[in-house]
Amino acid sequence: MFFLPLLSYGQLNLLPISSAFKDDWFKPTFYINSNNNGDFLPIIYQMRSFKIPKDSLEIIEIMIVTEPKKNFRQGQLIEIKGDDYLISFSPLFNFGMGKDICDTNNDKLFQNTRGVLFKGAITDRFSFSSSFYENQTRFASYEQTYMSEHGEIYPTTNNNYTLQNAVVPGAARTKPFKNTAYDYAYAVGSLVYRVNKRLDLIAGNNQQFIGAGHRSLLLSDNSVGSPYFKFNYQINQKWSFQYMRSRLLNLVRKNVYSTVEGYYQPKGLAINYITYAPNKTFSISFFEGSIWAKGDSLTTTRINPLYFCPVPLINKLIKDETVYSVIGTNVNWIINSTIRVYGQGAISKYKNLTYAYQGGFRLYEIFSIRKLMLQMEYNLVSKDMYRAPIQRLSFTQYNLPLAHIKGDGFREIIMRASWSRNNFFFSGKSIFYQLMDYNKNSLMSISMATLSENKWINFEQLELGYRFNESLDMTAFIGITYRNNLGTNEPKNCILNLGIRTNLINHYNDY
Repeated sequence: MFFLPLLSYGQLNLLPISSAFKDDWFKPTFYINSNNNGDFLPIIYQMRSFKIPKDSLEIIEIMIVTEPKKNFRQGQLIEIKGDDYLISFSPLFNFGMGKDICDTNNDKLFQNTRGVLFKGAITDRFSFSSSFYENQTRFASYEQTYMSEHGEIYPTTNNNYTLQNAVVPGAARTKPFKNTAYDYAYAVGSLVYRVNKRLDLIAGNNQQFIGAGHRSLLLSDNSVGSPYFKFNYQINQKWSFQYMRSRLLNLVRKNVYSTVEGYYQPKGLAINYITYAPNKTFSISFFEGSIWAKGDSLTTTRINPLYFCPVPLINKLIKDETVYSVIGTNVNWIINSTIRVYGQGAISKYKNLTYAYQGGFRLYEIFSIRKLMLQMEYNLVSKDMYRAPIQRLSFTQYNLPLAHIKGDGFREIIMRASWSRNNFFFSGKSIFYQLMDYNKNSLMSISMATLSENKWINFEQLELGYRFNESLDMTAFIGITYRNNLGTNEPKNCILNLGIRTNLINHYNDY
């Protein structure tokens, strides 16, 4: 009886979708032994807890010895537990400094992020999570260029538009800070309610991701989180359906307004996602993502009632002025305990066909090396794939792509590796882009005349560190990043950086 719990209960949680958590989740043995569909992230997992007999002195003494180590390595900073609830608090931070030794302006790079995470679970049916981040950052020159190219769009007196400020991927819009730096803040939250074994209800504004790759060509966590409602319904052992509705914004200030600042252009995102999994090693899913109009630069209108309809392809009955859709498939195949193969395909316009596809694989613990992960991925996206005929309905949120961070008009090869031992870790990635008639403003909701680009980009990144806490991915790290526009006179980036951080949200800079 010393080793047996008297009673156990489960607490729901949403698994973070930063790269470290995704890499662990997609390990074939872990994925097969779970009861979740791992395609549409974040997934819901159920953490097991145990009630301990209070009259056992031996067990109480063991808890006193082992609990602090468990909390530091795997739990939150402060945890309040009861028979049917768990509430926790933890600081969130990212303190880093660096230098681009190829940049002649001599500006030091820095990241100063302070935040807090508050989460909890009540019984085995309801959980919540809320976090807040305050940031001051100076990014590398290529990052500043990308972020400012997707900044807020302001109308001018001559009926033209101008770009101001910037938007940080996975975070928020910014305001200036010091010289060439940014100040920005954002909050992330979620509510999860399990109605029964087949139905989960979720609401929040946390990021979403579809697929098993480093990138997603259907829905990515690259853009800024938006308020949404979602339900997951397990129809039977082989079929599941996920329904999500969200409210998005184009960062275009309205011309006419009565408030202090002009409001942005709203639009709706409707996702229907149907999965067929004949067994636990293979699944194929149908994706439909539609952008629905809610007005333009002058007025805001009610959304078409068909926006709420869960029937796929119903929007094909509607005019282009009202809705724009991307449809596709997502495939996962676990070959054995070490190999996972995955892929995606998508199309948008039918008359002038535009397309995107992905193929890749993950290898785990090959050559009997524990905690080793290798990944290779290929992505191709045709020109104007995510650009709607009515530009304000393009596949974007906060002026950033909803799918691949680069938008469209490119192909890419990604190679990634990660390995850890005794809390020390190594990660690296090598990426080659070929831009093909790429237009950096193709997905903006306002027409902007820019030249198409045809060039190669090479991106290399290595990182070494020590992981203090797994639950928060709290790490001390040192890294190096090299970026080069091959065959051009554009400046290279050679960045050295180090710091300490918690890492629950991806902020991609590999573009």
